[in-house]
Amino acid sequence: MKKNENSIEIGKRIRELRKLNRLTQTELGNNLKLTKQTISKYENGDRSFSNEFSSRLANALHVPTWLITDGIDNRLADKFSLKDFINDDGSSSGKYNQELLKLTNNHIYQSSEKIKSHQQTLIDLAKYELEYLSYCDMNNLYLLQAQNASDIENVAMIINKLVANHIQLAQLEKIKKDPNDKSAFKYNDFINFLEESGKLKEYSKLISKLHPKNDN
Repeated sequence: MKKNENSIEIGKRIRELRKLNRLTQTELGNNLKLTKQTISKYENGDRSFSNEFSSRLANALHVPTWLITDGIDNRLADKFSLKDFINDDGSSSGKYNQELLKLTNNHIYQSSEKIKSHQQTLIDLAKYELEYLSYCDMNNLYLLQAQNASDIENVAMIINKLVANHIQLAQLEKIKKDPNDKSAFKYNDFINFLEESGKLKEYSKLISKLHPKNDN
């Protein structure tokens, strides 16, 4: 039977906690009315157990149940050890939960800041694109779709599509004037607008910020 990775990690914690309690496998087994072989299977990750047994095992090892099942968060491994929670009166668990809450709040804040930054970049890109559409004298009825969009992502998507459509229209106009002009298919009226207005560099920076290259 293939070992479950979670069962292996739990087994390692059981073994370490047993040793910290200075118990042999036989002694722990006697406390739980189990054989030494059964304890060995738990420690090797060869056997899973119920929530009820987790509670019994935690009591036998004098630790909170969550320590058996979940272990210490890797981000707090330098601040807490399994030994801190043996015969704990609640102070170590309280400090641990406070630190875990700080990490969680910090993660939420960082995620929120990333979302804000992403949205701001979309807004800044849209400003350049709207300038172009205004320069092209686009029909306001199309732009109204963007104004009525439910969120920034949809606004940016609509404006981006309008820009792409107008680029294609500009290409078609060149083809109409000269059907043999192969460069018309590569013609980008939007890029030309940015170059002429001296805004291409700033627009390119925003694109790079939105889609950073992976160096790996």
